[in-house]
Amino acid sequence: MLVIITPGVERFEYFRHLERIRYGKVPPESLLEVQELYDSYFGTSAVWDAARG
Repeated sequence: MLVIITPGVERFEYFRHLERIRYGKVPPESLLEVQELYDSYFGTSAVWDAARG
């Protein structure tokens, strides 16, 4: 994965949050609580859901 963030915005805590999710320290749904803080929003796709289901 390549992530480019310009201009340089403090987002290190976002990646630390992802790490906490990875190790089970916080649930994945916790990202919904901080999406506005990190300007990362999650959408849904019927096509994607159908392909995965």
